[in-house]
Amino acid sequence: MVLLLILELFLLMKKKR
Repeated sequence: MVLLLILELFLLMKKKR
């Protein structure tokens, strides 16, 4: 599912912030 991938990316971005 692409949604899962996007969610993971979002989490990573939030962690990087």
